[in-house]
Amino acid sequence: MVSHAILDTQHNPGAVPSNGEDRYQMFDFCKKSIQNVKDFLQQYSVCIGIDFNGNVNANYFQLPLPPTVSVQRERAGKMTLADVGGYFHLLIEKACERLHLCPTVVKKICRKGGVGRWPYRKIQCIERKILELREQLKREDEPKRSRTQAEIDEWQRNLDKIRYGVARTD
Repeated sequence: MVSHAILDTQHNPGAVPSNGEDRYQMFDFCKKSIQNVKDFLQQYSVCIGIDFNGNVNANYFQLPLPPTVSVQRERAGKMTLADVGGYFHLLIEKACERLHLCPTVVKKICRKGGVGRWPYRKIQCIERKILELREQLKREDEPKRSRTQAEIDEWQRNLDKIRYGVARTD
């Protein structure tokens, strides 16, 4: 029978030692009944997000638990360019964080969809060009305006083609 336990007090604020330096604390169970020990451990494990049967309490954690590898592979296998295209305006690392996938998987999805390189920089460049043309549009007279608007429309079609694989017609 275990008579002592050393527990990590970082997850149990009520058990932090008074000196504040040591994050581990020894608990003596010698004079405790089995029920008292069980109750203590149950209370301690609830503080760190695990119930007494060893099941993880997902409500305890602020972030969702990561999916199992098989679930993640299945989800990634079903993803298409349309699923990741909405993240092209982000750096690939940020997009991967939001998609909960590694960069290798995201790149593989892109290549399968015909995108050889992550288009973040290209999208930034096109968006800057569209902004410049819109500013220019405000300063131009009528004959030049229609040409500038046509150029903006062309750049927007290019942007849509990168993001969605085809130019939108709406």
